[in-house]
Amino acid sequence: MAESPEHPDQYKEAQFCKDECQRCGRLIGPQELFYGDPWGPGHLCQQCWMYRALSGSGTRTFESGATRDTAVGKFNYEGFESPLVMKRFAAYMHEHRKQKDGTLRSGDNWQRGIPKDAYMDSLVRHLMDVWLHHRGFGQEATESLETALCGLRFNVNGYLFEVLKEQRHA
Repeated sequence: MAESPEHPDQYKEAQFCKDECQRCGRLIGPQELFYGDPWGPGHLCQQCWMYRALSGSGTRTFESGATRDTAVGKFNYEGFESPLVMKRFAAYMHEHRKQKDGTLRSGDNWQRGIPKDAYMDSLVRHLMDVWLHHRGFGQEATESLETALCGLRFNVNGYLFEVLKEQRHA
């Protein structure tokens, strides 16, 4: 077993004995012990370690001496999205801002409210084009794969937006 850099001696000792979780008191074996706890030294069972990790408690200290709470348990917005996908989707949205009379609608026009049925109809049409491309029948699709994926994303986002608005007003 590898040593824990924070507690090398305790880790070696734990290989040969059982210990008690400092949070819940449960008896735990060496395979279950978690070291390198950002909340201080000690032995935690996996369940208590995960509880602490997801609760977001704890503090990070940077080389400069500055402190900040940990990012554990917080949304990683930057990691959940891709700038390439966002840029392509923004191009799709900008392209579809132009109305038949030549005027440009605002970028957030869709947030005024579109019925879920309209989103669903459009979503399924775009899905069919994605599916055709996926199965090797792109020549049968009415739009390119990228355009169909962007259209699908728009309708999923819009449908979800309407669902979330309904839940907030309930």
